[in-house]
Amino acid sequence: MAGPRAVDPARPPRAPSHRAMLHGGRACGAQLQATALMNEAYDASDSNQTFWGIWAVRTKGLPAPLRQLDVYYLGLDRQSAQFDQSTNVERRHTLGLNLKEQAGDWSFGQEGDLQLGTFGSDGLVAWKVAQGRVSIPSDFLIVSALIGTSRDLRRSGH
Repeated sequence: MAGPRAVDPARPPRAPSHRAMLHGGRACGAQLQATALMNEAYDASDSNQTFWGIWAVRTKGLPAPLRQLDVYYLGLDRQSAQFDQSTNVERRHTLGLNLKEQAGDWSFGQEGDLQLGTFGSDGLVAWKVAQGRVSIPSDFLIVSALIGTSRDLRRSGH
């Protein structure tokens, strides 16, 4: 097995990904393997966690005022996850939806996701609902300020 290799920060290692164009949208999927950075050198020997997912975006054929619809799935597998109670295997699966709308000078965004998983033999459930809005006046100048608000509700537990 080869020893640590130096990494050029301008050209980090790339993860394999797959892209597809869909009618009215696009999708991208990837699987990433976590790596350890030891003594400022890249070491690809850390295989204790894997992150993967697929993200699909639709921008055409949507009813007004909807401009963009994103649907995603994210997965996480950590063989040695450490929390207060112990170190154990952690697996998480997240399903999410992201909506972007435009009405006049206002842009709106809503996102929600549901996360299910396990930590050892314990079940995990978490969810998130978030909303944001921004106004960009039609005569917007670089020195103008954006006016916006956001809300974020979260819940987690076993």
